[in-house]
Amino acid sequence: NLSPSKYLAVSTTARPIAVEYEVWLGTGVIVLPGTTNKDGAVISAGFVVSGAINENSFYAGNPAECKRQLG
Repeated sequence: NLSPSKYLAVSTTARPIAVEYEVWLGTGVIVLPGTTNKDGAVISAGFVVSGAINENSFYAGNPAECKRQLG
């Protein structure tokens, strides 16, 4: 008998997700609890985002990482 609770971490604590002004999230992006997306951030499609995302920057990869700063 395989119980999901043996393999999945269960959290009973809610953490906020902050999305500031002019943030672009591509199709299928997964934003994990506790993430802050700063002004002007761009997240490429289909990636997992966690933690603090810098302002005016482009993120891609899985997990997402900063690829470059935007003008």
